[in-house]
Amino acid sequence: MLKLWNQKRVDLAAQVLKSTSSRVLDALDNRPVFVRLKGLDLMRGSLAKARVVYAPAEEIDSENRLLHACKIMIDAFVEAGLVIDKDANKDAKSELK
Repeated sequence: MLKLWNQKRVDLAAQVLKSTSSRVLDALDNRPVFVRLKGLDLMRGSLAKARVVYAPAEEIDSENRLLHACKIMIDAFVEAGLVIDKDANKDAKSELK
């Protein structure tokens, strides 16, 4: 999870995205990625107190291009110091099923 608690960190995150965009496009082979959304899930807690809801995604082809692109972005955010320590070593594949 990114730590973006002030405008300086938001600007840094935007800069990281801009600086990695060509590597991400290369990882995606400049082609669309098709995903299947697998319902809705909560980040944590109960449905009554939910603040963050997300749709788990599954890449339809078996090339893992999306996973590779995610890894590039995650590594760049970690290097920039924008990722919570406990999430820095989390496997992106566990998030993209």
